[in-house]
Amino acid sequence: MDPPFRGVVLVTVDSLRADHTHFMGYNRDTTHFIDEFSKKSTVYVNAVSSGPTTATTFPPLLSSTYLSRHPFARTRESRLHENRKLLTENFKGNVKSAAFHSNPYISSYFGYHRGFDEFEDFFITDSTINSTIVRKIKRIIDILYGNPPFTPGEHINKRSFRWIEETKGPFFLWNHYMEPHMPYLPPNRFFKILSVPRVNHFKKLLLNKHLDRGEHEKLTDDDVRTLEILYDCCIRHFDCIFQEFISSLPEDVAVILTSDHGEGFREHGFLGHKGYLYEESIHIPLLVYPGGGIERNPVSHLDIVPTVYELLGLDIPDFYQGKSFLSSFERDAVISESPGTGNKWVTSLRYEDKKYILDEKRGREEFYDLKKDPFEQKNLCEDMDISEHRERIEEHKKKQHLLKKYDEKKRISTTLSKIEI
Repeated sequence: MDPPFRGVVLVTVDSLRADHTHFMGYNRDTTHFIDEFSKKSTVYVNAVSSGPTTATTFPPLLSSTYLSRHPFARTRESRLHENRKLLTENFKGNVKSAAFHSNPYISSYFGYHRGFDEFEDFFITDSTINSTIVRKIKRIIDILYGNPPFTPGEHINKRSFRWIEETKGPFFLWNHYMEPHMPYLPPNRFFKILSVPRVNHFKKLLLNKHLDRGEHEKLTDDDVRTLEILYDCCIRHFDCIFQEFISSLPEDVAVILTSDHGEGFREHGFLGHKGYLYEESIHIPLLVYPGGGIERNPVSHLDIVPTVYELLGLDIPDFYQGKSFLSSFERDAVISESPGTGNKWVTSLRYEDKKYILDEKRGREEFYDLKKDPFEQKNLCEDMDISEHRERIEEHKKKQHLLKKYDEKKRISTTLSKIEI
C-alpha cells in the first residue's frame, strides 16, 4: 500500500459481529462479496470496538480518543463534548469531507456534523428525535409494511456516488449502513440465497415486536434462533449493498470497512447490544483495502482516524490516542469501555487470545481464555492471579482522568485568552 490516496472511504455497518461473517469462519455465506474483497485487503482478525453500543463507539472511532477522556453524553439532550474533536475538524488543506447515514444517535443533533463539508442524516431533526410519538408512529408504519425504519443502504449509495462524482481533489467519505440492525426485516429473497427456512411476515413482525419492546422473556430459544436467521439474512443484504458501492468507486480510493459493535443472541443472557463487553458485543470485522494478509495484532476503533490521516498523506495530530494500521507498532492488548452510573464503568483488556473484564457495575472481575473458550463461558478469575490486568485497567482510568482535567484546563485557558480586557 502506497499512500496517499485521492480519497479514503470509511464504511461502518451497524451491529455486525465478527463471528457472523463468512470470511471470519462463519458457516453461513453471509458475506459472499466481502469474502472476495477481503482477499485484496488486510484483515484484522482481532479488531475490537471501543464500546458495546453506537453511543459508546462513535465518539472514540471518529476522534481517536477514549470515551472516558471527555465527559460522556448520557442523555438524549447531550451533544458531543466540545473538547472531543472529530477527525474532520482537524483536516488541513483542501480535503473535502462528507457523511451519509440515518442513525439518529450519530446525527447532527448530537454534533456529528462538525467539520464535514456535507453531512446528511436524512431528515433527522431536533423535533423528530424529541418527539416519541412521531418516532413510534413512523416505526410502526415502516415495520408493518416490512420496511426497516431507516434509510436503505441503496439510497445511501446513490447519494454518496453523486457526491464523489461532484468532488474534485482529495476527499474523505463516511457511509454508515443500518441493514443488520434490529428490527431484522430482510427481503425474502435472502432466505433462498442463504438456504435457510423462510420466515413468514407475521412471524417476523411478532418476533421483532418482542425484541423492540424488551419483552425478551416471551422469546423461546427457537425464537432466538429464528432471529439469528433473520439477522444473517440482513447481513447478506448489506453484502449486496456493499458490492454495489465498491463497484462504482474510483480506483485511487482506499476503503476501511468495519462495524460499530456486535449483537447478542443470549450467549450471556441478553439480546441486542447492551452495556456488556463480551465477544459478541465488541469483536468486530475490520478490513483495510487495498492490502493483503491477516494481522493478529489487537487493534481498536481508536486506530481508524490515524489510519485515515496516513492514507490521505496528512500529518497525524499527536493528541490522537490510537495508531495507524499502516505503522509498525507493538501492542499486546486494547481497551474497551462501557459507562455506568457515577464512576462505575465496565472496562475490558482484550489480548490476542485472552480477555480481562473489570465490571464495576456488577462488582465482579472476569478472565477468559478465548482460544479454549471463545464463547466466554468459564471465568478463570478464581484460578489465577489477575492483579497485573487489574492494575493495567486502573492505570488506564487514572491516565484518562488526568487527560480530562488537562483538556478542560486548556479549554478554559484558550477561552480566557480570547477575552479582550
